[in-house]
Amino acid sequence: MENNTLPDLILVDGGKGQVNAALSVIKDLELDILVAGMKKNDKHEFESIIFENNEYKLDKTSNLFKLFSKINVEVHRYVITFHRQVRLRETFKSPLDGIRGIGPKRKEALLSYFGTVEAIKNGTEEEFLHLGINQSLMQKVKEELK
Repeated sequence: MENNTLPDLILVDGGKGQVNAALSVIKDLELDILVAGMKKNDKHEFESIIFENNEYKLDKTSNLFKLFSKINVEVHRYVITFHRQVRLRETFKSPLDGIRGIGPKRKEALLSYFGTVEAIKNGTEEEFLHLGINQSLMQKVKEELK
């Protein structure tokens, strides 16, 4: 089931600057969506809500404050996890990535067999055939690795 409805509210992880940036984009897109921000203190802990250019400090014992605090913690946990995954992917990038016909399994087979990209460049047709890679794909790989 497709859901084309827009949200009633966008919650931004930041103060007035971030809220105004989001509002600017929403205005440029000619959308009508409310935006609120979660302002932090110097310890980067949730402190108050920014809404319609006003700051609202919440009672730290209130359920609403606890909810926004949990949202803030969860957003940061998600972002940290995402950035770790991106860095991990970047760590394992290879010049073989993006060569049509070389997917994850062939990439792994080539690197396991040859050890290095330089060795792949110097591989023989027999070695490539041993890995199930025909002459046409071998030439393509060697050309891409130049």
